Amino acid sequence: MWCDAIGDDKFMKASARDLSEAGVGLELPEELQVRSYVILRASELGIHGRASVRHCQRQGLKYIVGVEFSGGMRWKGLTA
Repeated sequence: MWCDAIGDDKFMKASARDLSEAGVGLELPEELQVRSYVILRASELGIHGRASVRHCQRQGLKYIVGVEFSGGMRWKGLTA
């Protein structure tokens, strides 16, 4: 979830890629502003919290968005 340019809440499913302790790469059909914040929720990956958009680059019809976890959030991997 994030707020768009006019302040409306946006919700979207995204494909996760390049997951690390400090952040994750997302594949989205829409551009996000660098330095904006998103709220992530992916129970299957053990992720729930806030992240800052660090980069957003168009790749074909999609955007590759790199976000850095914030507020002390860290990905600790999946537990068995």
